[in-house]
Order: sequence, then C-alpha cells, then structure tokens
Amino acid sequence: MSLLRAAASKVTAKQRAAKALQPDAQDAMQVAVRVRPATKAEGSAAFLVEGGDVVEIVGRRRMGFDHAFGSASMTRDLYDAVVAPITAAAFDGFNGTIFAYGQTGSGKTHTMLGGAA
Repeated sequence: MSLLRAAASKVTAKQRAAKALQPDAQDAMQVAVRVRPATKAEGSAAFLVEGGDVVEIVGRRRMGFDHAFGSASMTRDLYDAVVAPITAAAFDGFNGTIFAYGQTGSGKTHTMLGGAA
C-alpha cells in the first residue's frame, strides 16, 4: 500500500510542478491597442484613451481592452506593459505571439518601430 501511495504522491508533485509553470488564464490572450497620432490631414484625434484600458471614439462609442495606449504614449510604454512579459515567458519555455493587426495606415509600423527619431 505504501508503494502505491508513494507513486501517487510523485504524480501529484509532478502535476503541481507542471501547473505552477503554466501561465495564468489572464495571460492566455490579451488585446492591446495603441492610438497613433493624428496626421495633419486628419486634424484632431478621433480617439481618447481613458484609464489605460478604455478607448472612446469621440462622440460614438466606448470599447474596453486589456491595455490601451494614447497617441502620446512611447513605444517603450507598450513594450514594458505588453511585450516584455511575453518575451520573458518565452525564455521560460512558453510560446508567445505578438500580432500587429489593422488596416493600412492604422499605425502598425508606428507601434512596432516608434515615431521618427
């Protein structure tokens, strides 16, 4: 009986160790948005960021995200909040993806590379 109990405790210990290495459910997928600066042709900004997680399309609607960065944000701000944890997890053996999505001119390159130096 003690051999069975010892084998069960080893499996349980392995399972606990494996679970400790898994990221939390909140880390499974996050959506971040960065509002690019308005161009001269666009005039004033049409988007407002409130509280770091809500974007308002001025006069139309509000949307919630895990992270929201305003047009004055720096690429480093986005990196520290979103990219660095994914990179650190990748070095710990977890898979991670950073996916920039949006229509042409929406600010993907601006977000990945930053503004003009």
